[in-house]
Amino acid sequence: MKEEVENHIPHLKEGDEQAFRHIYEATKDEVTRTAAFLANRPSDVPDIVSEVYVELIRSIDSYNEKLPFRQWLYGLTARQTANWNRKVWRYFRIAEKEKRYISSPAAKIPEEIWLRKERRLELTDRVRRLSGKLRAVVVLRYYHEMSFPEIAETLAIPIGTVKSRHDQALKKLKVWTETKTEEKESKAHVY
Repeated sequence: MKEEVENHIPHLKEGDEQAFRHIYEATKDEVTRTAAFLANRPSDVPDIVSEVYVELIRSIDSYNEKLPFRQWLYGLTARQTANWNRKVWRYFRIAEKEKRYISSPAAKIPEEIWLRKERRLELTDRVRRLSGKLRAVVVLRYYHEMSFPEIAETLAIPIGTVKSRHDQALKKLKVWTETKTEEKESKAHVY
């Protein structure tokens, strides 16, 4: 992605639509996945992705070519998602609860695969319950495998803040995991 995208940036800065198409095609899947992790509501993801690319066109002149484009784009995605989440919060004031669907009925899925899917869905749900600031650090760290300095630069915050948010997020995820395990164990003992 890196070479393919970075070759088109100078052309995009000149307003070349074909360059934009190339960059969009090369990055849309990662931008969509990142927005999906950071968005409060899955139904908002297409709108957020659109906002990301509108902002990319508006701010491409401010892109510093000494920095990795991928990192800049993830920062842009994180900021646009946070802006969207704030906007939705102002309009609705109440977050909708997300519903989880498994595409195949559990009876048709081998138990081990089904359990793995359930664990992934639970973890994703827990990550989505984190505040936007904590969630952004977790997604950039574990989904995009960025280092703390890269995250700090991407989000334009001090590295100490990144580490603090990372620690807070992991503590909250651990507490939620322990609480969930205790709830399951107590339910099992009721019967």
